[in-house]
Amino acid sequence: MVVAAALPLLGQIKQDQPELCGKPGETVVLPPNVTANSFNAHSTLTIRSANSVANVEMPGVGEVPETCPIPEGTLLVFGSLDFAYDIYILNASTGAVLDTLRVYDPTVSPNQRWLAYRDFCPPQSEVSLSEEYLLYDLSRSAQQNRTGEVDRRYIDAAGKVIYPAVPNSAPFDNLGLPDNLIHHFRVDSMHWAADSGALVFADSVLNQLSVVWVRVGSDGAFTTYVHPVATAEVCAAPPSEHPDTLALAMSGAEIISGPGIPNEIHAQFRDGVGGACKPKTLVLHESDFNPAELEHHAPPPARKRPQPARPKQ
Repeated sequence: MVVAAALPLLGQIKQDQPELCGKPGETVVLPPNVTANSFNAHSTLTIRSANSVANVEMPGVGEVPETCPIPEGTLLVFGSLDFAYDIYILNASTGAVLDTLRVYDPTVSPNQRWLAYRDFCPPQSEVSLSEEYLLYDLSRSAQQNRTGEVDRRYIDAAGKVIYPAVPNSAPFDNLGLPDNLIHHFRVDSMHWAADSGALVFADSVLNQLSVVWVRVGSDGAFTTYVHPVATAEVCAAPPSEHPDTLALAMSGAEIISGPGIPNEIHAQFRDGVGGACKPKTLVLHESDFNPAELEHHAPPPARKRPQPARPKQ
């Protein structure tokens, strides 16, 4: 038994998290030429073709839970870490690594064009950390998903920042910000509209919970809106019993839209402690939101952003 447990796990791609591919409730078929083995927190993905065999080494990855064939002949591979995901974007035929990302809470749009995620940063004890939500265009190259105005010595994120609203949607240094600029993730996962034209999640600043709605155009242009949540809106009890929204988090959301149909968001919440709040569905319309206010951040100090070992590209 001990010897067997020490052997590599062959072909271990469970394909049991289709929501990572933007296909919740569906079955995402694993390409027949793709296998993986995992051993001692290291995985190797193998892609076989008629003329070659490509091995993609994934250091630190203990398991490959899902692979997603997406348009343009690309394979999206999710490597599971204890605390995040390593995402490998590969040429589905040759196995060539096109890009790698280390992220929290990734979610792919239903049309598999967009990857939304939270920026990864190791937990810090000395400095405060703010959330940073980004959008990666899977139809574009690694270079096209990185802005030239970001100093990569300090900032490692790829894609465009969809929230908070920042100049040029450029990734920023989110360490050591003042309290009024520190964002907290307050939702079980981000939620896409069925037509891939909008994304909803929840965030808080200074204990104020807000629903964040991002409208995404086919050209990649987006607009972010915010609705601050009052406890009375989501708790079926007198508001005096719930002075703030600190204990609440979004547990689900549905975006209702279509030709001639006004956008409508149905959001569900859960009470994190005490059970004093009996949550009810919050129904929001476009008129309930305001455009996200632009945040300005000071340039990063002369220090390097702490990073663990990253997968090699």
